[in-house]
Amino acid sequence: VESREQVQAVYPQHIVAGGCVYIVANRPHAGTIKKTGAIERLFIGMEGALPPALQVLAQRMQQAGLDAHATERIKEVMWEKFYLVGVNATATTYFEQSTGAVLADEHKAVFTWKLLNELDQLAKAKGICFEEDMVAATKTKFMALPYETQSSMQRDFQQGGRTELDILTGYIVRESNILSLPCPAFDEA
Repeated sequence: VESREQVQAVYPQHIVAGGCVYIVANRPHAGTIKKTGAIERLFIGMEGALPPALQVLAQRMQQAGLDAHATERIKEVMWEKFYLVGVNATATTYFEQSTGAVLADEHKAVFTWKLLNELDQLAKAKGICFEEDMVAATKTKFMALPYETQSSMQRDFQQGGRTELDILTGYIVRESNILSLPCPAFDEA
């Protein structure tokens, strides 16, 4: 969720859009990406009025058959995905189990909902506003995931590769500390 600002800092004279991709895929081995789900959706945008170039880019992607959308609320779109990905990656990696196995265990499910509430607290403190209750919406998404769902961070840890720990769990802990917000579940994970 911080990548757009990081790139903008390096290229302050350029328009830098945010982006959010929904796709289910994995890397079975180096050099190969395998799409494993039916979801393929792309969002690009900024906060506020969009430059015409972004609108044209989204239209061109749609003409090419992509489910692409330009949005004036890219932060909310990115954070909505971050609720699911950040919490799921942290929980499945911490417990070394699939999403379904984590949610099937009462103690682990309660811990996962604590993670979700801590992330919600952070989002609100950062001024991220949603049109719906994102905790409830994310819980519904969690329950809809197949039992065997593993996060990419969990798989990366299992395979001993590079992980997303710093940009997911680490980001939440760092930002919570900066804002003096308690995040005991993320600290533990």
